[in-house]
Amino acid sequence: HKIPLETVLRALSDIFGTAPQLIAHNAKFDLEFLRVEGIEPTGFCHDTMVMAHLENEDERKSLEAVAVRLGFTTWGEQAGWKKTIEDERKEIAKRTGRLLADVRFSEVPLYLLADYCVLDLEFTEKIASVYLPKMAGYTAEPIHGNVYETECKLIPALVEMEKNGVYLDAEYLGGMKSAFEDAQAEAQEKV
Repeated sequence: HKIPLETVLRALSDIFGTAPQLIAHNAKFDLEFLRVEGIEPTGFCHDTMVMAHLENEDERKSLEAVAVRLGFTTWGEQAGWKKTIEDERKEIAKRTGRLLADVRFSEVPLYLLADYCVLDLEFTEKIASVYLPKMAGYTAEPIHGNVYETECKLIPALVEMEKNGVYLDAEYLGGMKSAFEDAQAEAQEKV
């Protein structure tokens, strides 16, 4: 049984449009996905991937890697669902003559997505329960508090930049190029 996409999008829009804060892992990806569907979250978006990076910048940041590191799962629990979903998307692409990148997750039967989504939600919530109190505690340490809050506030801007591109001032850059070439020529003369 498949729920009509319009029903799902309307429910998600109601939830994300009124939530005072959101918690996601790799929030940029989630915000991009929601915006493609016309959903504009308005609340502050916490990101457990950013939290994991602040806690240990040298460790892997995937949802599964962080969940394993914190003892919430073992490697491979999600792998079966990921493979099943990707296999279904490949089959849809083959059947319809489209590229895999053009097959939306909304085309995958809900019963295949449900368990995978529940695992994602559970892991994200558990990771947030460990890291979010630490982020709040960093407010006394200006560098950590500012970095975390700034990173999270920049996520929607990054989504917009990727969607719309970034304006470059060609005239200004041309001036920089000329100045650099002059400095380079001067340095070469000295050598």
